[in-house]
This record gives sequence, structure tokens and C-alpha cells, in this order.
Amino acid sequence: MRRQNYSTKELANLSIKSYLDYSGIPYDAGGNFVKLRDHNSLVVDLKHNMFNWNSQGKDGNLYNFIREYEGLSVAETWKKLQEFAQNPSSHVKAVPVVGRRSHGGNRLDGAAYRQNIYPGQADTSEVRKYLQDTRKLSPILVTSMIDAGYIRELKNHAAFFAWFDKDGKEVGGNQQGTWIDHKEFGRRGTLKKDAMDSRINTGFNFETGTGGDNLYVFESPIDALSYFQLHAAELSQTNNSFLSLDGAGSKIGTVSRYAQEYHQELFKQVHLCLDNDNAGKMGELEYLDQYNSLYGQPVIEVPLKGKDWNEQLTSAFGPGHTQLSAKE
Repeated sequence: MRRQNYSTKELANLSIKSYLDYSGIPYDAGGNFVKLRDHNSLVVDLKHNMFNWNSQGKDGNLYNFIREYEGLSVAETWKKLQEFAQNPSSHVKAVPVVGRRSHGGNRLDGAAYRQNIYPGQADTSEVRKYLQDTRKLSPILVTSMIDAGYIRELKNHAAFFAWFDKDGKEVGGNQQGTWIDHKEFGRRGTLKKDAMDSRINTGFNFETGTGGDNLYVFESPIDALSYFQLHAAELSQTNNSFLSLDGAGSKIGTVSRYAQEYHQELFKQVHLCLDNDNAGKMGELEYLDQYNSLYGQPVIEVPLKGKDWNEQLTSAFGPGHTQLSAKE
């Protein structure tokens, strides 16, 4: 028998897709995502049961969805949730709170993120060796990032790339292994995952100058640093923001949240510097679909050597790259 009584937390985190079906809200489904037909920048992540309304900078669980999408008050929203939960035709299924995944995962606001479970250690030699010798990042750049708190070495010798909000508070991070073990990590061969309860739609980011003129978007922290190193002479003298999505198309909503939280005015130019592969191309298409009208046509930058900007750097090919407008 289906449950009739739910806690407040359970009500707020009932299935968004079931609510769409219950309310007759039209959508197009594809894989782990559904996109609303009347607002094509509003995407529901079925795997994590959360929505991202990218053009509005809104995200959250079912409670947040009803409030934002239907424009209801707090009391009206809870009443609608109660009605939805009791309707026998709704096929409501309680789902876990967003981000409570056994392997790590992300929280909507980062409130549950605990920096103290990812402590750095004084000896950063393994991370320095990996970033400088394997990834070919400049010792000066690596040292500046470590000294500023952007990178630290964990007890297991993994590199930790910290995510900061606009007030300088750490709200998440990425772990990147500095060793190879195919038996433990499969084909990838190394540890690579987000820190537990990192804030959703956030990523590794840093700025030059005020950061407000140009936004450069990458798939990983190492790609962002590699690109910066390749173009340091020009970029260090201008106002630029660098943002890692820790993914491509599925994390493109990070762009909107970063732009609205960190820089209230629109960037003069967005540069998409994603990987030169199918996932990167899908990320570009997602951006064009969701943000082209808001931020204007992006410059799409493609490395000439390898599939990403670190491969460009390690190839010693130089800073060369192709720049394409969205029209091209």
C-alpha cells in the first residue's frame, strides 16, 4: 500500500517527474533529463531529482520547483504538495534528498559541505610533482594556486581543487588522483570525483583583474589552468573569469549560476573551451540552446592538438587554437 503520510522533508523531495505527469505539464524526455516545452531552459535531472531553470538562475527540489514555476506562496506550495502526495493517480514515489549519494554527490546550497573532512597537509610534493611533471603546469602557477588555497594535497596524496563562492567561502571541490591504478579505478586509471555535498552548479573558479569582462568555461580545473598558462601574457592583464564545469553538457547550468552570483552584470564575451570530443560538442549545443539569447553568441575555442587544453599544453604545440563564433 502506498504511504499517505510524509514528513516535510519527504514532501519537498517527492519526484518532480511524477508531479509533471500529475499536473499535465508537457516536457520532452531524453536519457536522465527532461526539458519543459514551455521553458526550454528548465531542465529536470531525473537521476538526482532536481531542476535547473538556467535562464532564471533557479534550481532545487519539488518544493522549489512548484514555488518558482507556478509562482505560489509558501503556504500554497505546501498545500499543493499535500494534495499531490495524497492523490491516488499520482504514483508518487519518495526519493532520497538531492545529493545524498553513497559515492559523494552534491547539495543544492552547499550547506552540508564540510571542508574539515578534506584537510590539506603541509607536504605538497606529490601534488606538485604530478601537476608540474605530468601535467606540465608551471611551478610558479602551481605555487600561486597552492598558496592562495585553490589547490591542496590530501592525506592520500590526491590533489584537491577547492570551489569558492563570491564571498571566498569554500563550498565544494574536486579530487584528482596523482597515481595510476587501473585495478581500482578501471579504464580511467585514477581517482576523479567531487567532494561529498559540494554545492550543486558550482565549480573550480578563479579570476584575473575584476573578472567581469570575459568568462572562459572548461570541463576540468586542469584544463582551465592549462589554458591560462598557454595565454598568460594576455589574460593576466585583463579582466577574466575562469570556470570549470567538472563535466560538459550535464553541468552547463553552472554557467548561469556563476554569472548571476559572482558578476551581476553580463559578461562582454563567453568563451566555451570544452573538450574536442562528442561530450564537448554536446555541451556547446546545450549552451547555444539555453543561453545564446541571454549572453550572446559565444566564442568556441578548440585546441589544435589533442582533445583538451592540457593535452595541448603537454604536446608543447604552443597556445595555438581555433576560435569560432556560434555561426561558424
